[in-house]
Formats: sequence, C-alpha cells, structure tokens
Amino acid sequence: MDWKIHVILAIILYALLVQVMPQGSPERIALLLLVTVAGCLLPDIDSKSSLMSKIIEIILVFIIFIAIYYLTNSILFSLAGVLVFFILSAVARKYLMEGHRGFTHGFAALALFAVAIYALTQDLEIVVFAGAGYLSHVLADKLL
Repeated sequence: MDWKIHVILAIILYALLVQVMPQGSPERIALLLLVTVAGCLLPDIDSKSSLMSKIIEIILVFIIFIAIYYLTNSILFSLAGVLVFFILSAVARKYLMEGHRGFTHGFAALALFAVAIYALTQDLEIVVFAGAGYLSHVLADKLL
C-alpha cells in the first residue's frame, strides 16, 4: 500500500482519537499528529524504498557524521563512519530482515515500538497516538 494512503488513514484515526482524549495546547495537538503520522510510516522501515526508511537513513547518516566528527575532529573519520554505516545497513537488510511485511508488520513489533516510545518519552499519550498510527498501518496492510 502506498505511504500516502497510510498517512490518510492515520490522520482519520488521529481525528477520532482527539475526540476522546483530553485536548491540549496547539503545539501538543500538532505533536500528537506528527507522532501518529510517524508511527504509521514506521512499519515500512523494512523496505529500502519506503519514505520512512529513507528519512531514517538520512537522519542516521547526519548523526553518525556529526558524532564521529565531534569525537575525532576529522572529516575523514566521519566519512569512513558513514561508509561503515552503509555497509552494515546493507548487510543487515540482506541477512537480518525478513523482507517487506516481515517482523515490522506484526503486533510484536508494535508492542516493542510502544515500549521504546514510552521508555524515551515517559508520556502515555504520545505512546497511544504513535501506537495508533503504527497499528493503523499494520491493520491496513492486513485487511486492505
């Protein structure tokens, strides 16, 4: 299923959730929409061509480059770190991932995602909205 359909379904689910959850500031409402949409795109990280996979890869490359540069003060080492990341990423995709709609499209991955989000944020509302986005993706792929 196309990522745009997943986003539309997640926004519809978000609109339903904000009707039953307490309202917050405009910034909080925007944040909850953002985490719902991010959650709905995350199951497709198992596909190299997915939008979320590309976004995460760009962010990770930037973080790796900056972190290595900060630690070594060397652009050469930073570029080498990025190269190692791409090599490890290719190996992981080839040997560790089951292919598209594998583990990341299951309920166990949803549970791990929810636990990870709670551990990072300590915010149950964010877990609910991000988890709802993730669940919308998994269900849409199974039912449609």
